[in-house]
Amino acid sequence: MTDDKKTHPCFTCGKMFQFEEHKYNGKWIERYQIEVCMSCWKGNQDGWCGERAEKIINHLKAKSIPIPPMNAKGWLPIGD
Repeated sequence: MTDDKKTHPCFTCGKMFQFEEHKYNGKWIERYQIEVCMSCWKGNQDGWCGERAEKIINHLKAKSIPIPPMNAKGWLPIGD
């Protein structure tokens, strides 16, 4: 039997996660055009800060995607 699970790397932490029909262990963030694992998604509901925010901002700049204003905490908003 073959293992045909579709895994993807989390954009923010690099951890591999399943993201396929009936098994969504990650989240596509349309605003940023990235996929993140559910651990990063759930753990950053107040916004992205530090190295993760920097990584997302660099990605947005490289893709010419507008950088949204920081939230009340001074962090990058979570996204969708």
